[in-house]
Amino acid sequence: MENNLSSQKAFKLFKNRNYKESLAIYEMLSDKIGFNIYRTNVLLCKNKINSNSLIEPNYQKRICIITHELTYTGAPGSSLRMASCLNNFYHVEIVSPVDGDYRKEIEKNGITIKIIDQETIDNTENSNYFKSFDLIIANTIALSCFVKRIKKYATTIWYIREAQNITGYHIGRQKELMNYPFTVCVSNYAADFIRKNYTPYVQELRNFVIDKYSGEENLIKEKVKILFCGTISARKGLDILLNAVDHLSDKHKKNIEIHIVGRKLNCFRKYLDSLADMLNRPWIIDHGEVSDEDKKTKLFSEMNIFVIPSRDESFSNVALEGLMHGKLVIVSTNVGAKEILDNSCSFVFDNEDCNALQNILEYILDHRDLPYIMGKNARNVFLQKGTISTFEDKLLDLVDGWLKIKKFKNRQNYYFKTYNDLIGIIKSKIAELRELNITSVVGIPRSGMIPAYIIGNFLNIPVYSINEFVCKIKNTLTGRNIETRKGKIMVIDDSILSGKSIEKAKNMLLQYNLHEDYVYSAVYATQKSKLLVDFYFDETTMPRIFEWNYLNHPHCIHWAFDIDGVLCVDPTEEENDDGDNYINFLINAKPLFIPNYTIGAIITSRLEKYRPQTEAWLMNNNVKYNHLIMLNLPSKKERIIQNAHAKIKWEHYKYRDDLCLFVESEEKQAMEIAKNSGKAVICTQNNMLY
Repeated sequence: MENNLSSQKAFKLFKNRNYKESLAIYEMLSDKIGFNIYRTNVLLCKNKINSNSLIEPNYQKRICIITHELTYTGAPGSSLRMASCLNNFYHVEIVSPVDGDYRKEIEKNGITIKIIDQETIDNTENSNYFKSFDLIIANTIALSCFVKRIKKYATTIWYIREAQNITGYHIGRQKELMNYPFTVCVSNYAADFIRKNYTPYVQELRNFVIDKYSGEENLIKEKVKILFCGTISARKGLDILLNAVDHLSDKHKKNIEIHIVGRKLNCFRKYLDSLADMLNRPWIIDHGEVSDEDKKTKLFSEMNIFVIPSRDESFSNVALEGLMHGKLVIVSTNVGAKEILDNSCSFVFDNEDCNALQNILEYILDHRDLPYIMGKNARNVFLQKGTISTFEDKLLDLVDGWLKIKKFKNRQNYYFKTYNDLIGIIKSKIAELRELNITSVVGIPRSGMIPAYIIGNFLNIPVYSINEFVCKIKNTLTGRNIETRKGKIMVIDDSILSGKSIEKAKNMLLQYNLHEDYVYSAVYATQKSKLLVDFYFDETTMPRIFEWNYLNHPHCIHWAFDIDGVLCVDPTEEENDDGDNYINFLINAKPLFIPNYTIGAIITSRLEKYRPQTEAWLMNNNVKYNHLIMLNLPSKKERIIQNAHAKIKWEHYKYRDDLCLFVESEEKQAMEIAKNSGKAVICTQNNMLY
């Protein structure tokens, strides 16, 4: 926890204006780890910005990361990298059911490690331990037993690092993944497969690798050195590479070395035996498993080409390491890392196509300057897409959203107030307001200005925002200055709960020495908060939402939204042709209501095949969301035949315990969603709550 203590010390020094000492600590941490919090605070220290701007780590939040083993393999390594990112913002611990040599790497980084056998998860000590966390991240599908048991103790995110190979796991694990609501994967390739076969609730978090670039340029000295790295199994596709090399001309074979790094497991003995002859070729150099990180880094830096011929690879850290070292990378179409590659740094061949891979290798061997040229481009791609800062930015955004997830065991009975309700309750109190001798109204922006103008209109008295009032701003339309009359000034907000807004208004008026006769008020108050104001119009209970704020409300993280008619306009009949016109609409749809807050889930009857255009529009219009659920049918015609418009919405909404409100544009669908889900739905067409 040394880094945590150093950060806390630096924070206190900054608060006390000891900028020089604080800066020294932050710069040390920044150089060592490179996290956003330190980069930001270094900048603040250098500019001596007001200390209220400083970012303070949220150490009271506890996060548990679970890995299925502690060996020098992918999952433990990714767990440690994730923990290292989060450990400087939260309190992080790692759990594993099996001990192993990798424990020392975790302890070396100052992170607590605990061994908990899956059979003892539910005993009192361990259940209380898991309950102590605000968030749990279970790393890989191999932890299905853990997920099944611990999800009742804390919000549990399942980080799936597999793709098509999920089908090879026990059926119980696959069933647990079905419709699991909090799932993350490492690529679009993996996400597409998981959405179609298991759960639509998938977010993406790509891998990263630590930058260990030696600075050596990718020059071919004698022979072209080609690397294959991975467990020797059929899925990893070593046979595809070996077959492609076997079919090269003798001239080409004399100019290559195939370096193989990877574990050989008894469970893949049959596959290993099938490769025996090809592994004895003179151009093959078999290093076995390399667990020494320094030795591995040196070996990788000496290679010219990284080949990942996998039949299925959800992402591929090896591809990232190739980019990091500035090497030309060759991948199959079934490798998720292809999403961050381009033609400047890589070649992609069709899955299992040995001839295509052979042709690529021949082309490179005939143009020996390619590894050097494309290696430079590979290094640039890594710096843009594969570094710790890229991963950390996305991870912190996701964790921030996950920490806000709440499970609602009971249905949320929202109290919904419309503009008509607001006008009606104010109108019913006009006689009482006249008795108070109100001579002007001051609204607390933004929502407080709505009732302020309604009251001002009914009583025919001046209305000001609080900023206009304290600054005595002149009304440019009437030419009159703001002036108080004899009588009382009503300071109003639309609602009161904690009383912070009213208290802030009071302090503001006192700060400007405006000692008038004020009536502090709110339209809607609770039984407790009504005691914090001089006058209120109506008493409500929580939770409540209003027509004027529900489309931009912090509770959006617990709500589901439709797209067409809510976030953007509906397509016209001409645009809705399931063809080119519709694609043009999806790309260029005019936005309607864009919340400033993250939406829990967007659930739409748009077809799954239009996901790329939909995701692009959401990104271009700055719509933040956790999940995008789309209808997996082939055509608009099939959707109409199955009458699936509302069904997809209520089916997903009904079983999500973290979602308690649906925002739908069409009245008939809103009623159907509410009826079949048994949960609240607001219709934007008529502003009714069902």
